[in-house]
Amino acid sequence: MRSLILATCAVALAALPAACSSGYRADDEPPPANAPVIKYSYIDSSDRALADEYADNYCEEAYGRDAVELDTDREPGGYEVTYACR
Repeated sequence: MRSLILATCAVALAALPAACSSGYRADDEPPPANAPVIKYSYIDSSDRALADEYADNYCEEAYGRDAVELDTDREPGGYEVTYACR
């Protein structure tokens, strides 16, 4: 569990520059220019549930918005999910 938290924090810090970009798309629709984008890495479905929860909490606390999934990519050793706060 600690390794998931550390990995999540590392990914969140690494994704900060990406949070300001609008290059991520869901169904070929770019997120609004003012929608922050965040990413989390996970390995299995229980980790995915945590990523969903973290994204929801982050978007609600930081922006008063809901987290909407934009994309899920297969990565070596797991997956990476991208959300926008809309």
